[in-house]
Amino acid sequence: MEIFLNNKIYKIIEKPYPHILVDSKKEIHGWFYDKDSGRRECTSERLLINPYNGCSFNCFFCYARSFTIRRFESENEEIYEKFKNFNIVIVYKDFDKVVAKQLDSIKIASCGYLSPITDPFQPVNEKYKLSEGVIAEFVKRNIPIEFVTKGKISDESINLIKRQEHSFGQISILTLNDELRKKFTNGASTEILLKNFERLADNNIYAVARIDPILPYINDGMQDLRNLIKEVKERGAKHIIASCVDILKPIEDKFYGGLAGIDKNLIEKYKALYTESIGYYSNANINERKKLFENLKQICNAEKISFSLCMEFEKINIKGRETLSGLNCLYSTSLNCEGMNVPVYVKSAGNRKFQQLNNCEGNCLTCGNCLLTHELAQAKALRLADYKRLGKIFENKFQNKLI
Repeated sequence: MEIFLNNKIYKIIEKPYPHILVDSKKEIHGWFYDKDSGRRECTSERLLINPYNGCSFNCFFCYARSFTIRRFESENEEIYEKFKNFNIVIVYKDFDKVVAKQLDSIKIASCGYLSPITDPFQPVNEKYKLSEGVIAEFVKRNIPIEFVTKGKISDESINLIKRQEHSFGQISILTLNDELRKKFTNGASTEILLKNFERLADNNIYAVARIDPILPYINDGMQDLRNLIKEVKERGAKHIIASCVDILKPIEDKFYGGLAGIDKNLIEKYKALYTESIGYYSNANINERKKLFENLKQICNAEKISFSLCMEFEKINIKGRETLSGLNCLYSTSLNCEGMNVPVYVKSAGNRKFQQLNNCEGNCLTCGNCLLTHELAQAKALRLADYKRLGKIFENKFQNKLI
């Protein structure tokens, strides 16, 4: 079977999940939003890496569909539907080699993020090993890297990242009820997810539990959340991240279909609760979200584990202008939203490996006084070209003084 895309014909490879191989020169880059946009809650800079587009775990609530929709909305309806529904995964051929060349072109690096819009350990990765390849390129240069997954972490990945002191892993786990988990995702079983924490802890790798998202009326029971937080902590998690699910407007039919698969009565409850709108998304009533987050904060405090939110905002009015304000300032109990303080890394002339920047805690969003350049303290949406340019500033002005 074949598919016509971007004026090219691609063969659809059926195993282990329908996918196509695509050449790509896409560049690693930073966050999509800068501080001034009001939509930046991520405290630390990251180099975003997506070796795949689409995900066979196919969570019905997945925000990553918004990026896939934008990528394919100009194609014909058949192609658009295939990619919007994650019926086909794009594999970026030899993307680890592309990333390696780009890393060699910079002198300043933030932690790699594998991956914001796909799962690095979905089944196609077992065939192509691009995630392990990317991790290896970062570790080889002593640049930290993190991953986020609902799958089983490969042994190779653990053996690689344990060699880099600021590298870590995040596990998305929404419930201890495996039957409910199956209605959320095609990812790994609850027990495999819990063992992921143990495997990271056994290798002295910092582990984050993402209860992200929480779905009202489904996995938001306080006792259930308390049990989940206690369990992941016992298994090795050092930090909790949470969010309340947003409804991506272009796929709200799929979202409501997922809800109906759990309980058809949920649809009307959600329509009554989701009264706010931010960009592409419908959001739960801010007062209800704040109640949820305050309860989570209290649970985490009681369990002596740090806590933060992911991309949670409220609308505010400043001098007659509506803008957004992040909620981590109210609920986060850690300096950085991912719990671990990961410094910026720099590479001096003649060195192949990077070293951490002295006295840097990685909190670019809240720092305000970067020793390297004021641009990092401005928390901009950095591109690869920006990293190259900032590297020249370091090379010309500071050299070995900061490492």
